[in-house]
Amino acid sequence: MADGPNKGGRPPSPPRVRTQEVATRISQDGKLLPLEVLILSMRSLWERAHNVRDPETADELMMRCVAVADKAAPYLHAKLATTTVKGDADNPLVVQQETTIVDERKPLDAFIAEWVRPAIEAESRN
Repeated sequence: MADGPNKGGRPPSPPRVRTQEVATRISQDGKLLPLEVLILSMRSLWERAHNVRDPETADELMMRCVAVADKAAPYLHAKLATTTVKGDADNPLVVQQETTIVDERKPLDAFIAEWVRPAIEAESRN
């Protein structure tokens, strides 16, 4: 059994060496990386679009912001992997879907006969 908070699975690892190298280089040389330029541009356009009174200018700035965000997104967000499901030529893949709906409710007539009529009759006797 593993010691500490991890009870199994992959052990925690330090940040990747490349990530540390990039972070160190950025902090030391003061120069911007292309991704940082994209992010700063996107934020600037976003801010300007929200501070402009003219709707057409705001829309134009937002469209430029979207274009910059689109360029930066692949570096910040993982893409969903596609999965291809194939069958074997001798044993083809067959997908079947079954739907069974069971209505266990009593019909309205039965409900009225069992509950409503006796209640009305009891009320009329009183």
